[in-house]
Amino acid sequence: PYNVVFIGETGVGKSSVIQRIAGTETGTINNDTAGATTLSKASDVTIHAKRYHIWDTAGLGEGSEGRVPAKEAEKALKKLLSDLTQSRGVHLLVFCMRQGRITTALEGIYRKFVLGVCQEKVPAVLVVTGLDVEAEREGWWTRNGAKFEGHGMRFRGNACVGWAPRDPAGAETLRSLISQYADRGITGRPKEKKGGFCIIA
Repeated sequence: PYNVVFIGETGVGKSSVIQRIAGTETGTINNDTAGATTLSKASDVTIHAKRYHIWDTAGLGEGSEGRVPAKEAEKALKKLLSDLTQSRGVHLLVFCMRQGRITTALEGIYRKFVLGVCQEKVPAVLVVTGLDVEAEREGWWTRNGAKFEGHGMRFRGNACVGWAPRDPAGAETLRSLISQYADRGITGRPKEKKGGFCIIA
């Protein structure tokens, strides 16, 4: 199966997006790779006749009093990416954000994980949540896509979705996004580097 890892700040709706992608096909699998199930968990999902392990991870950017403190969440995510790379590989990063401006925290997460940990060797796509009006969804990326480029944030593809749980069009958009880009990811073992690792084919 392909490994698809969701990352993003706390409260952007990662879990809701994953539930929509999974629909009734989901089945939670044992989290042997990541360790503590409170920090990450995977669902086994079939999309267009292919199997995917969709990994939900702890929200990044929590304060020290949050459910999962920022340092602990970052450490767990790095370990998950490392462990997956050493076994089956990491095939796609799904970067989630709530509609709005690009914050310093958002840019920092991108630089740390997409550019830093994964060295841009894993495809990254963007999912923007909170766009409940159809007209907003259709025009959001057209209006804002260039802003991400200006911040050095580059994505292979994107999906803009609302919060409505029963939205067949939104679910299919998300599933198509994953199936289109996940098979372009890599497998292989991480090469140790000072300060972390990079994923190599």
